[in-house]
Amino acid sequence: MNSGIGSGREAVVLRRLEKKINIVKDKD
Repeated sequence: MNSGIGSGREAVVLRRLEKKINIVKDKD
């Protein structure tokens, strides 16, 4: 298991997805 740049990038991607989901939920 690589804990470093890989996991960091995944966290950023997950945060971006969460932001997009939150925006969609706000529009609902």
